[in-house]
Amino acid sequence: MSDLGHFLSEKRKEQDKSIKDVSKATLISKAAIEAIESGDFDSLPSYVHCYGFVKKYAEYLGYTYDDVKSLFESECKKEDFQVQEAQESEEDYSSADSKRKFPVFAAVFLLLIIGGILAYIFVPSDSTHKEIRLTEGNAGLVTDNRASENNTDLNESKAFPDDNISSEKIAGEKEQTPKTDNQSSITENATESDGKAKDNEITPYEITQELNKEKKVVEKKYNVSLDFSDTCWVHVNIDNEKQLDFIAEGGLTKTISFSDFFIIDIGNAAAITISHNGDIYRNLGGWREPVKNLRFTMDNGTLKYSKIEN
Repeated sequence: MSDLGHFLSEKRKEQDKSIKDVSKATLISKAAIEAIESGDFDSLPSYVHCYGFVKKYAEYLGYTYDDVKSLFESECKKEDFQVQEAQESEEDYSSADSKRKFPVFAAVFLLLIIGGILAYIFVPSDSTHKEIRLTEGNAGLVTDNRASENNTDLNESKAFPDDNISSEKIAGEKEQTPKTDNQSSITENATESDGKAKDNEITPYEITQELNKEKKVVEKKYNVSLDFSDTCWVHVNIDNEKQLDFIAEGGLTKTISFSDFFIIDIGNAAAITISHNGDIYRNLGGWREPVKNLRFTMDNGTLKYSKIEN
């Protein structure tokens, strides 16, 4: 037992008071009173709670805080709590950081796969260009062969009368015309296909930019109301970014804002009501019963909570 705890315990016994009597009058839980008398300040949530409980306990016994200040400061040091909170915060941040890294890697991998698929679909391959060049070459070959045949026919026709020559020229022109039109059609189709392929070509950079635009989501804040019907100590961890420690009096209403979650420790579980847009949670424990590690989150617009097991 510590010197401070021994002092308070002896004065309580001299006044014929039990721990239950002190708890009922001060609204400090039995577990907290026992921790103070045994000097186990590390089991209390924070330095603020230790100071508030000791001050209230001493005043109940008829003493002031100045009467026990030297004993309290020698046994309960604020620096010890700050180191402990810093270590816990560092562990929480390390855990949260490792959890955030996996979705980032998964998103980058997914973007690379999508970019490769779209590039394969829209970017024309070398085989496509070869087919187009081959088609154009074949069209030219057909035209050259037909032109050669026409020249042969004209040379042979010189041995015949002028009327026959004229009629054969007309027939040759009629036969050559559809062949030339067919060549032009093939060339135009090939050029048009090549142009459309280039127009539809999308680079992986453009795909990444579009996907990033869709993934940009504005962070939303949720406001939760804490209403207290009696004295209660509270510790709140908001999104692993902000820590709140305070002792609430009856009738106090406090609003907190969070994005992902908040974890709350309560010294008097029956004295608090937590609400958000019609979602109301009360009677989270017994009267003057401390409850820890209640994790609240938003699920499709509904406030829900669960207890984190140590």
